[in-house]
Amino acid sequence: MKKLKQRGYFATRTAGLLAVVAISTSANAAVFTWSPSSNAGQKDWSTAGNFSPSAPANNGTADLIFTGGFKLNNNMQANYNIAGLSFGAGASAFTIGNSVGTTLTIQGNGITNNSSLNQIINISSIAIGSSQTWSATSGALTFGGSTISLGANTLNISGANNVSIANAISGAGTLTKSGTGILTLSGNSTHGNTIINGGTVNVTGSHAGAVVVNSDGTLLGTGNITGGMTLNSGASLNPGASVGILNAGSSLWNGGATYNFEINNAVGSAGTAWDLVNITGGLSLGASSGNPFAINIFGNLLDFDSATGYSWTIASASGGITGFDASAFNIITDNFANSLDGGTFVVQLLNSDQDLVLSFVPVPEPSTIALGVMGGLALIGTAFRRRK
Repeated sequence: MKKLKQRGYFATRTAGLLAVVAISTSANAAVFTWSPSSNAGQKDWSTAGNFSPSAPANNGTADLIFTGGFKLNNNMQANYNIAGLSFGAGASAFTIGNSVGTTLTIQGNGITNNSSLNQIINISSIAIGSSQTWSATSGALTFGGSTISLGANTLNISGANNVSIANAISGAGTLTKSGTGILTLSGNSTHGNTIINGGTVNVTGSHAGAVVVNSDGTLLGTGNITGGMTLNSGASLNPGASVGILNAGSSLWNGGATYNFEINNAVGSAGTAWDLVNITGGLSLGASSGNPFAINIFGNLLDFDSATGYSWTIASASGGITGFDASAFNIITDNFANSLDGGTFVVQLLNSDQDLVLSFVPVPEPSTIALGVMGGLALIGTAFRRRK
């Protein structure tokens, strides 16, 4: 027991010292500004005259600022360890690349785009040295490399503008999304969870971890989230790139969340005519009549007939759907342009409890009602004669 306590003491002390080092590194970062006077000469980071006051330090203490209009396609020619990287307010559109086999390690100051232009970082290997934020503050950020290694750190994507990451993200760390912009993940990622606290995450690649969508967050895409999804109150789900299929592992949909269901043809197939969430595993529904799950229907259908009944599978779970309660759904039709003529939408659980189905139920035609009434009267008359 004593050894364990001593180990805990030294581990805690070591962690504290590392935290102090990380804070000191960030606080004491030195600024190096990209400021070549022409396009002549090498475009490497270490070339004299490209950065001011000198080539940047390579020990995790350098803050790199890219600005101006020369040597816009520049090259990180060796492994670099920096505090952070940003683009100045008046920066032209840069494309930053690297020599084969080199890695950029970024410490806690992260990446910020203060320019109004899309800035491209095509560095093939990026390592996250400590938890940080990448912010598309005034313009978009595009990452076109191969890998981003989180380690055990948290990478937060923020800002009002869009961020696109084609890199495969790895490590045990967490990816979070805040701000109002759209984050597109097109790589095949194996990192831990992705947590959406604001804005939109568009998954078009594969995602091995779980995706948790909180209030003010939106999940969309056509990718495969094998770790499954959790939709909490205030979350939005938009399968597809318009109409499309989003694949996922076992998932939980809680009350207060919204499924924005898009349909462009009343008759056809899921994925081309209407949205579908295809789940390998189970789907647990955590809504109630007092805290319903919303289905917001978007559509303007040329082939819709309000006198005809329709059914569309909006979610399918190979492991079954549990927690279903027909009264625990709030169906919103404000964005469905076709006239319902008194008909209604209902949610059903079909196919051995594996399919969540949205159905349109038309108002019966007067002739059908009359036949029903006449049939009922005939039965009453027959019963009356039998009693006599």
